[in-house]
Amino acid sequence: IMFVSILTLAMKVLKGAVVNVQAVNYVIKVYKNTCQSKLRIKMFKVSKEFSFDMAHLLDGHDGKCQNLHGHTYKLQVEITGHLITHGAKKSMVMDFSDLKSIVKKSILDPMDHAFIYDQTSKRESKIAILLEELQSKTFGVNFRSTAEEMARFIFHRLKYDEKLTISAMVVALYIVLIYLTQGISF
Repeated sequence: IMFVSILTLAMKVLKGAVVNVQAVNYVIKVYKNTCQSKLRIKMFKVSKEFSFDMAHLLDGHDGKCQNLHGHTYKLQVEITGHLITHGAKKSMVMDFSDLKSIVKKSILDPMDHAFIYDQTSKRESKIAILLEELQSKTFGVNFRSTAEEMARFIFHRLKYDEKLTISAMVVALYIVLIYLTQGISF
């Protein structure tokens, strides 16, 4: 709409017998400003990666995962937002040190190097009680601790409990090969 208005004004200026140079320059200036404002980025995305280790088991699973085992998880949190317009954090979507503090407090501190267990499972709860008696770290959840459910839990904790403007989040397991001697791997 703005472009059509500018074009109409330009045509009216150019129809006159005497071309008003100032009017033409004004039309060009308005057009350039309109184009530049349309090209300005309104939203930005920034992301930070974290990792943590946890132990768990899947009670009732029909394979190896029914046994106690551990994983190293990689967590990538992507934040979307407008740039902060003033103050010490001007021109940032979010200060990475603030994001790190939030993820540390709500995810890493309680879950890193902990036994994550399903509180609705009698077997997993018994293991958690034993580990707590041995002063080991545990973290109870009300769901089966699959990678998919852990991703959902972490997403909800950061987006709704911590009020972060998360646009995307990736939770992935690291695959690690350990070579004891040449040619043998686990």
